[in-house]
Amino acid sequence: MAKGFTGFDRDLAYEAVRKDAMTPPDKDTELDYHDRQQGTPAEARAGLTTYKQNGWVAADHTAEAGSRTLDYAYEDWAVAQVAQKAGKHDDADFFLKRSKNYKNLFNSSTGLMQAHNADGSWASGGWTEGNEWVYTLDVLHDIPGLIDLKGGKEEFASWLDSYFAGGHNNRTNEPSHHAAYLYDYAGQPWKTQERVRRIAKENYTNSPDGLSGNEDAGQMSAWYVLSSLGIYPVNPASDQYAIGTPFFDKAVLHLGKASRPLVISAPGAATKPYVQSLSLNGHSITEPSLSHAQLLRGGNLKFTMNSAPQAWAAASTPPPADPNLAHDKPVAMLNGTPANDWNHPVEAAVDGDTSTFAQSKDGAPWSLKVDLGSATTMDRMVVDPDWENYPKKYDLKVSTDGENWTTVAAEADSGGTADCAAHGLTTCGQKHAYAFRQVRARYVLLDVDSWVSARTGTPATGWGWALREFGVYDG
Repeated sequence: MAKGFTGFDRDLAYEAVRKDAMTPPDKDTELDYHDRQQGTPAEARAGLTTYKQNGWVAADHTAEAGSRTLDYAYEDWAVAQVAQKAGKHDDADFFLKRSKNYKNLFNSSTGLMQAHNADGSWASGGWTEGNEWVYTLDVLHDIPGLIDLKGGKEEFASWLDSYFAGGHNNRTNEPSHHAAYLYDYAGQPWKTQERVRRIAKENYTNSPDGLSGNEDAGQMSAWYVLSSLGIYPVNPASDQYAIGTPFFDKAVLHLGKASRPLVISAPGAATKPYVQSLSLNGHSITEPSLSHAQLLRGGNLKFTMNSAPQAWAAASTPPPADPNLAHDKPVAMLNGTPANDWNHPVEAAVDGDTSTFAQSKDGAPWSLKVDLGSATTMDRMVVDPDWENYPKKYDLKVSTDGENWTTVAAEADSGGTADCAAHGLTTCGQKHAYAFRQVRARYVLLDVDSWVSARTGTPATGWGWALREFGVYDG
């Protein structure tokens, strides 16, 4: 309805959604409606009885109560939209008010959502294909309200940083799909652009196992298709699309009854992930969102892209471009098998994210080779390994052809004592920087001779050493 669809009975549609929103399913107080529970009647809003009484689904009565409470709050908002279209304005006010029930689950002491028992006490668990981190973001209809709960835009963006760095974004299931786009609402859209590109790269490949999660009726592919166009419906029951980062130089959408196609152009998008400016049919777009009606009119949606974070649509100043010359460059693991199925691919060594790391599934020392793309001037490299499994002895080399190498720095024993006590150890892996006389080369090589486990002083059985980040710098 928000997108202008017609050809059906609005009153009947509203009657149906209102019934689901107000009438608990049969045996709602007898069954807990756990996943695949046998003998359940038609299930529309299990736990609705306690949701109506308390403002939350009670975890000691109904399974997955935390997820259900947040979902029902969103569904209440959607019902309110139908009520408005059907002319039921009092009902719309009622459901809009009830859609704020998500606030009942916010635990201010932890900053996370948490399920309640019937008596109001905090409960453990209660989530569906996610956890309290994932579901804290399950407020699709009132993101400004969620941001207020988190203390404002800056605090919310910082929390999102922790969410991603801590590995909480579970791309294999639907509850996490919208998370990368929430930086748009926090005034830092360049981080949305950065995250969307990274998610696409790490979770979608042209191979038999190219999707990181269960397709579930097309939701994994739908995320990729929409994201590749540079738009995403964070709240799909609204008419708004968040702006992300288009993947292609040009895409053409034929939009049914529109008098002209929508042509999305983004020259250089493959290597330039950041939006510098945006216009629709010659009119500048300065906010990171577009309406369905705007897109449906067709015409020309023009992105100007950049390789560095930009201030477009931002409320705060983006950081300068990553000076690491190896960032997101083609990289190969030598003498090892990348641990892709452990989610530790070799690309993680140059992704700019120290929460991820590259690792081999083989015990023999593996080495890292990076192609900078062209002859490049450099005078410093940084090796940032895992604290536990780390390369002990290695050389840093450069080459113009990828075959003949010159050593520019060497390490005899990279172990050290910094922060090791936190792991109950005296010596562990350390981050090291190596300065050398300026050289010009296309390829760089971290050539590892030996590695150890900080726990035993010898290589661990069953896997290789791990590298969080590898950096190449000029100046």
